[in-house]
Amino acid sequence: MNHTMPSDDYDIAVAKLTQLDALLLSITADGFDSYEGLNRKLRHDMLWLASDLASEAHGRMVRHLTGPAETTAC
Repeated sequence: MNHTMPSDDYDIAVAKLTQLDALLLSITADGFDSYEGLNRKLRHDMLWLASDLASEAHGRMVRHLTGPAETTAC
């Protein structure tokens, strides 16, 4: 498994989506019982992290597709 830091917006977006996929897999299906066992703040923080990963991936992909001058977030 390659853990080098991605260098461009596309690679960073793909890395964030991979992280998001792993996070969501850990709180759904077989991981749901563990997630439900966490206190409310930790559950909130995990969903906040998922939102941040999705938002950053989206911003990076938009910047990759349109160029840096076209985006305002990320």
